[in-house]
Amino acid sequence: TISGEITAKLIVGELPGIGRIDGVPQNWPMFLIDAEMGKGSEISIPVLAGHEIGVYVVEGDVNSGSEGSNIHTGDASIYGSSKDAKGSATLTAQAKETSRVFIFGGLPLPEPRHMFWNFVHSDKDVISDAAGAWSELDRSQFPPVVGEDNEDSIPLPMKNRK
Repeated sequence: TISGEITAKLIVGELPGIGRIDGVPQNWPMFLIDAEMGKGSEISIPVLAGHEIGVYVVEGDVNSGSEGSNIHTGDASIYGSSKDAKGSATLTAQAKETSRVFIFGGLPLPEPRHMFWNFVHSDKDVISDAAGAWSELDRSQFPPVVGEDNEDSIPLPMKNRK
């Protein structure tokens, strides 16, 4: 459901009542919406039972979720849905000012994911190995970027490394 000045596009996936994008391979139930919202506009997205949904504010200021959480530029909020829930719920996002948001979601992966900086995996040892390879500029793991001198890289943050 949309109210107010909103331009929204389903980028990938499928949402009941909104549509489906064909031609983009997907191996898991998911969706991504890019929405440009005028001040005071509101968008409500169905959340299917067992699915998760998130709101990332590219630019602007948005309230979302049943608590009306305030999300600012560069921030995101993730909302879960119980695997045992019956039927569906709705997530509503309201623009406090002209905003651009990505609304994304789908069925959670069956195994837990771990994250350190740019590395995400279900196995913490794989993340640790990748972080070590990055620190050592291991070009067998991280090939050179074409057109760059490749003499340096972004340093691996040491904070919270496990």
